[in-house]
Amino acid sequence: MRQVTVSEKYRTLATLASGIAHEIRNPLTIIKTFTEFLPQKHQDEEFIQKYSTLTAKEVTRIEDLVNQLMSYSKPNPPQFRTTALRNLIEDSLDVLSSQLLSRKISCLRQIAIGSETHVNVDPNQIHQVIFNIVLNAIEAMPAGGELTVSADLLSGPGGNRARLSFRDSGPGIEADHLKQIFDPFFTQKDFGTGLGLAIVQSIIENHNGRIIARSKVGEGTEMVIELPAD
Repeated sequence: MRQVTVSEKYRTLATLASGIAHEIRNPLTIIKTFTEFLPQKHQDEEFIQKYSTLTAKEVTRIEDLVNQLMSYSKPNPPQFRTTALRNLIEDSLDVLSSQLLSRKISCLRQIAIGSETHVNVDPNQIHQVIFNIVLNAIEAMPAGGELTVSADLLSGPGGNRARLSFRDSGPGIEADHLKQIFDPFFTQKDFGTGLGLAIVQSIIENHNGRIIARSKVGEGTEMVIELPAD
C-alpha cells in the first residue's frame, strides 16, 4: 500500500512539473524575444507596441497560473457556515444564465430540495465548484445542447447527504481519459490549464464530500457531488 501511495505521489509531481513547463514555455518565449531584441529595436514603434502588449498579456497568464497552483496546492481553509443549498445552487445558475443562453444551452433544473435543506459549507468555494463544472459543460457543448442540474437528499446510517448532479449532452469522455480528469494539468481543451477540476475535487474533499465523474462517448458527461447535509 505504501509503495502504491509513493508511486501515486511521484506520478502527480511528474504531471505537475510537466504541466507547469508546458504552460509557461510560450509566455517565456514571448518575454525572451522582447528582451533580446529590445536593444536594437527600441526605436521600432510597431515592435514596441506589439511586444509590450504581448508581454503584459503573457505575464498576466503566468500570474493566473501561479494563483491556480496556489489554490490547488494550498487552498484557503473553508469558512464554514450554515447555508440553504437550494438557494446556493439557484444563485450560481442565475449568474451563469447569460452564458448558457448565448451558447444555446437549455438548463433544466430538477432541484428536489427546499430551502429548509442546509449544508455546512463555504458558500464562495461551493459557488466556485458549480461555476467550474457548469463552465466545463458549456465548453463541451459549443453547438448548444442541454444541461440538467438536479439535487436531492440521501439518507443513510452516516446521516443525510445532499447530492448534486450536473449532466450535459456533450460528446462524452473516453474511459481512459475519464480516469484522469481530476489530475492536475490534464485537459483536452486547446486552452486553459486543466487545474479546474483538480481544484474542484480539493474543495469538495475539504468539505468532507466526494465527487464522481460518469461519462460515455456520445452520451454526455455527469458530475455528481455529495455533501453532508442537515
